[in-house]
Order: sequence, then C-alpha cells, then structure tokens
Amino acid sequence: DMITLRHVQAGLDPWALLHFTLVLRRLDIDGLSVQLEHEANGITNWKFSAAAHQPATTPLPEHSRRTLPTVLDTVLHDSDVTLRTSSGNLLRIGLEQVRLHSDGDDRPVTLSADGSYNDAPVALRGTTQSFALLRNTAEPFGIDLRMTSGGSVLDFSGTMMDPLNFDGVKGALAA
Repeated sequence: DMITLRHVQAGLDPWALLHFTLVLRRLDIDGLSVQLEHEANGITNWKFSAAAHQPATTPLPEHSRRTLPTVLDTVLHDSDVTLRTSSGNLLRIGLEQVRLHSDGDDRPVTLSADGSYNDAPVALRGTTQSFALLRNTAEPFGIDLRMTSGGSVLDFSGTMMDPLNFDGVKGALAA
C-alpha cells in the first residue's frame, strides 16, 4: 500500500466554497503512513500523470501551487513517511506530532513537528509565508526553519518555487 490512514477529521468553511476556494478550518489526521519510491532513472511513484513515467527534467506547471487549499489548523499524529531512494536505501521519517497554524489565508503559517529521521529524534520549528502567497506562482515562497536533533541545530532561511517537492530552493543554511 502506498498510503494508509487510520482516521481523518476535517472542518470546512462552507462560505469559501461559494468562491470556489477550499478552506479547512481544522484538519486532524491520525495514523497516516506513506510509502514513496524514487527509481534510479528518476521515475517516482508519487506522480500520476503520463509525465510520471519519464524522469523529471522540467519544473512543475505554473498552476501546481494555485489550487492548494488554505488549512488554518492542522494536527498530524502517529504517522510516518518511508522513501526508498534511487540507490535503494530507505529513509524513514517518523511524525509523532505535526502542527500547522495560521490565523487566515493572508497570515503567516507556523509549523512545529516532533518525530524522527531514521530513528534519530528530530524537532522542526518554523514559519512560512501565507497560503495566499503560496498560491502566487510568480514569486518564490518564503520559509524559515530550525531543525534540532540532539545537540545539533540546522537553520534555513530562504525561498522555494515548489515547496511541496523542495524544488527551486534558494537560501542560507547555518549549522
């Protein structure tokens, strides 16, 4: 199975639907498990179009960020992502608890995540630009993150053209 899910609960803003906009006031996800694979030839199992059967050589279409919903409060519990790399290695990301929060479509988003990377404890804290700016594909999307594991700290401040796929990343990384 590529994706399994134990429980999800969502609260929609019905008035936003009148403007053809999806706004989730609350999203609570429990027990999400995602299995991703990246073959040596560049083919991935998470892209489902005809182009998915070809190695990625061009950026995603301009509209890829435009249709993303606004999610004001998100909590993810007891979840994991496993990625089989192009060399066959497994990267295991445990997501004990992840929270996203924003006070509105045009307000910054705060992020906190506690979990593990290949069984090493990891904590992530950060802020991003608003969902409205995320959908503006003409501009890179701004993000500031701090990741800690044991006594190690890694800070990133920069932008991404495709934040969901970590493409077009530019910024400063400090340890």
